[in-house]
Amino acid sequence: MLLTIMALVQTYYCTLPDERAKLYQQCVETLLLRWQRHKEAEQAEELPSVLAQLGTTQENLERLLWEIGWQAHSQQAARDEAADIPESEVMRIARNFLGGSYAKAEQFVEYTERRAHLLIGRGGQDERMFTFPHRTFQEYLAACRLASQRRFGREAAKLAAKSDSWREVLNLAAGTLVFNQKNREKAVDGINDVCPIKEPEAKDGAAWQRVWLAGEMAVVVGLNALQMDEVGQELLPRLQKLLAALLDQGRLTVQQRAEAGTALAALGDPRPGVCSKEPLMLPVITEPEQYTLREKDETITLQPFAIAKYPATNAQYRFFVEDGGYTEKWRSCWSNEGWRWKEEEKWMEPRYWQNPDYNQANQPVVGVSWYEAEAFCNWLSQTTSGSYRLPGEAEWERAAGSTDRRKYPWGDEWLADHANTDEAGLRRTSAVGMFPAGQAVCGADDVLGNVWEWVENLDSEFRTRRAVRGGSWYLDLHL
Repeated sequence: MLLTIMALVQTYYCTLPDERAKLYQQCVETLLLRWQRHKEAEQAEELPSVLAQLGTTQENLERLLWEIGWQAHSQQAARDEAADIPESEVMRIARNFLGGSYAKAEQFVEYTERRAHLLIGRGGQDERMFTFPHRTFQEYLAACRLASQRRFGREAAKLAAKSDSWREVLNLAAGTLVFNQKNREKAVDGINDVCPIKEPEAKDGAAWQRVWLAGEMAVVVGLNALQMDEVGQELLPRLQKLLAALLDQGRLTVQQRAEAGTALAALGDPRPGVCSKEPLMLPVITEPEQYTLREKDETITLQPFAIAKYPATNAQYRFFVEDGGYTEKWRSCWSNEGWRWKEEEKWMEPRYWQNPDYNQANQPVVGVSWYEAEAFCNWLSQTTSGSYRLPGEAEWERAAGSTDRRKYPWGDEWLADHANTDEAGLRRTSAVGMFPAGQAVCGADDVLGNVWEWVENLDSEFRTRRAVRGGSWYLDLHL
């Protein structure tokens, strides 16, 4: 039914709005009044207006629905589907909004079920039960009720700390204030209340949850809107700092942390070496060292070297793309073989560069060939004061595994929550640095999982191709 109503809204409004709160408001209005009027107009006899029958206004009728949505979500927020509401509870709420009239409450229930289809009734063991046609209607109506409260921020902060089952309600409430009510100030003030003033204690999961959900609400409001708002200007750097701390310290669940990383990407990730042009380099060894490769009986001498704390991110690679890295301007950064491949394949950016699943600013760049990685390093060397290249196989292994030739960056025992691999269940790349427990001894992040990493050498087994190390988000690395 939701898709049908979306199609109706598209017909009546020409185009679907980008903001979800605006879309859901139009869906509710269409179901409640406009769709019914359209059906009535096709009939020979005119049916009386529901507003006239109930002796109420559209605003009051919508507020009645808000209250039903609020009560439904409050009682069964953890359910994946829309909640069940006893008929007696619906009648009680309706009577409160319709002057205490039992008859009008009955009319409302009949109308919303049989004509507007905003409530779906079915027989219960003791009494009839009602539910919304889709959980999103319940969440949106609850969001409208939340947004209407005078002390919106204080209530939103309580809900954010209570459970992530209020996540969509909070985001839709922010959208309702900004896009439906044109009240950006109230939305920003509310987010300011949701966001903790200082960094929470390590074990204070409720406070860290407030950080995450405040970040998502801020994304709904928009970065530009925050930057133009007096309170938003004070809120934004605090929120960025707290979201970064959430990732760096590995707070909340893996899925929640990944969503927080997505919010931080939209708001601006302030961590050094993530969105800056130059990577944050970490010294691995400071004097020559003998190192024996883990899977080979081969000892080599490593010279002093440093490695980037994070894999190259989309934000960093964007500097290369936007500076004409794929054009004649930087032909000197490409090998002859690499340039030939680029021309034949008509590369002008990485594969998946336009895919929203992989292109947030603080995700590692993907879809990059070894030739492109080499050209990027050469470009970085020519446009900065540093000297950059891909690590050699032995250098990468030494950085990832320290001197004891351990199996994993953290030791020899597999721990599923230490890296973005198939076991983590994210099914996509994640913001860099959000698995601090899997950090290498040298301080490098994501050396295992998230994305494959190119090294300078040819593959030792298949000598015709370049080697990659570290695994990826889609691999089961519990070997």
